[in-house]
Amino acid sequence: MLRKKQPRMDSASLSDVTALAYGEVSEAEVEIRRRDMDLIGKVIFDAITNLLAAGKSVSISKFGTFIPKVRAARVCRNPKHPDQPVTAPERVAVVFKSSTILKADLNPETYGKKLKEKAATAN
Repeated sequence: MLRKKQPRMDSASLSDVTALAYGEVSEAEVEIRRRDMDLIGKVIFDAITNLLAAGKSVSISKFGTFIPKVRAARVCRNPKHPDQPVTAPERVAVVFKSSTILKADLNPETYGKKLKEKAATAN
């Protein structure tokens, strides 16, 4: 039995399986080479990362919003020595809030009806 050879992706490229699948779909739909798709994806994700690192939220139309949220320092329990508390430092986490359009695409029976009702009342 012959196996299909998987495309080689160097360490500087998007090596996630999801990114690989995205590249294959996008390359089939649009005539762009995989190397160019990889570069475009890297530039976009780097821009999003830089904005989040600067403390700004990133909103992608019809998809959702990435919001940096500061988690306060707190005292935690040490699992090895329960009598000795450990302090977890302050950190920044990213929160994702999906758009109603994305929710409607994922759950058409629930959110699709709400969107249609909202559009009908707006007209």
